[in-house]
Amino acid sequence: MFTLVALGVLGRMLWETAPADRFQGGAIGLVASGALGNAVDRAWRGTVTDFVRVHVADPAWVERLRGWPLVGPALCGRQSCDWPAFNVADMAIVGGLALFALVLLRPGAREPVAEEPEAKAEA
Repeated sequence: MFTLVALGVLGRMLWETAPADRFQGGAIGLVASGALGNAVDRAWRGTVTDFVRVHVADPAWVERLRGWPLVGPALCGRQSCDWPAFNVADMAIVGGLALFALVLLRPGAREPVAEEPEAKAEA
């Protein structure tokens, strides 16, 4: 149910996006496709299958990653670091949200778009 509402909101956002704003359209498309992919996986299999796992066991890298604020203490044990498992749909959602954040942070992103005046018909 939540996925359907989210896809409806994303569809409305895409409908209202200016055709020239390709990055915003791409960001919305990535988020929508990731949400749809997870929804199809859940409907087809009953659960979302996460199959990408990142495991770091090299002592030098473990030491470097352990020093990262927030990430290191949460992901690293004494001998290895494990990133939570994810799938391609999750990558699309995260990539789309990152692209959308860049779209919102670009200069002039919050300025209203001036509409072109309609050509006056000559009588």
